[in-house]
Amino acid sequence: MMWFSVSKQGLLSMILAVVALLLAQTAHSKTIDGQAERVNLDQFVETNYPSVEGTKVIVVPKNIQFRAKIKRHPEHIQARYVFKALGMMQVNPLPPISHRMFIETSNGKIFSMYVEKATAKAIEKQLAVDQWYEFQGYHVYNYAKGPAIVIDQLVSTQALSGGS
Repeated sequence: MMWFSVSKQGLLSMILAVVALLLAQTAHSKTIDGQAERVNLDQFVETNYPSVEGTKVIVVPKNIQFRAKIKRHPEHIQARYVFKALGMMQVNPLPPISHRMFIETSNGKIFSMYVEKATAKAIEKQLAVDQWYEFQGYHVYNYAKGPAIVIDQLVSTQALSGGS
C-alpha cells in the first residue's frame, strides 16, 4: 500500500482543478452570450473574491452590466491568463481581448478590467477619463483583487451623473 502526503495548499489546488474541469464539461463549447444582469459593481466586487487566499477561481462566464468611472483609457497588454481561463471553460472562439483599463466604483475602489479590442478603440475615441459610463462585460474568474471582468460593450457613450 502506498501513502501520499499532500499539503493543504496542494490538496486545495487539486480540488479547484477538478471543480474547474467539471464546470468546463458542463459548459460545452460555447460563446459568451445571454442577457446581461445589471449589478452594483461595489457589491459584485465584494462578493467575488476566492475563498482561499492566493488562489484564482475560474467561473462560468456570466454577462453583467454596470456603471463605472474611467480612470485611465485602455492600454495594450498580453492577456494570457484570461485566455487560459476562457479556454478551460471551452469558450470558442476566444474573444479578441488585448487591452486593460482602470475604472473606479461608486465607493471609490479602483481596479483594472480587461477590454476587448474593438471596445477599447471605441472607449479611446468616444469616452472621457473621470466620467461615468454604463458598460457590459463578462465575469471570468476571481483572484486576490476581486473579479476579473472583460468589458465587451459600451451601453452608454454619453457621460452619466455619478455611480451606482
